[in-house]
Amino acid sequence: MFPSCWASFGAAGQRCMAISAAVFVGGMDKWRQPLMDAAKSLKVNAGWEADADVGPMISPEAKLRCERLIQSGISEGAQCIVDGRGVKVPGYEQGNWVGPTLLSHVQPHMECYKEEIFGPVLSCLEVGSAVTGLGYALPHFYGSAFEVHRRSV
Repeated sequence: MFPSCWASFGAAGQRCMAISAAVFVGGMDKWRQPLMDAAKSLKVNAGWEADADVGPMISPEAKLRCERLIQSGISEGAQCIVDGRGVKVPGYEQGNWVGPTLLSHVQPHMECYKEEIFGPVLSCLEVGSAVTGLGYALPHFYGSAFEVHRRSV
């Protein structure tokens, strides 16, 4: 399992140390497909079901806010490479479901980056250097957890 998936999507991304952004130094080409495959493999279901990887959002309002921020990112130029909106869970059709979502081409000025989505969404930024990536992460208002990926250590 790709480490970002549990850290970003577990508890439907609704915990204070969920990784909400990943910075890919030198681009995310190497990581794109494995990350997409891992996100798509996660099962959205009620938290008490044995096969659940991602549970529901805490309220209808939380779901709507999460979906609004996903759309905001897309409207501002991010690409939704895995879209968790519109998920239906059999037996729980009225649930507040948002599945794992990956936004690529995110920039620091975008609302989806500046606001804490607090949902199962990983915003992916691509930078040319680790210094640039840390420059994006360190002053982030919410001090959210970040993950930095490099081609080499």
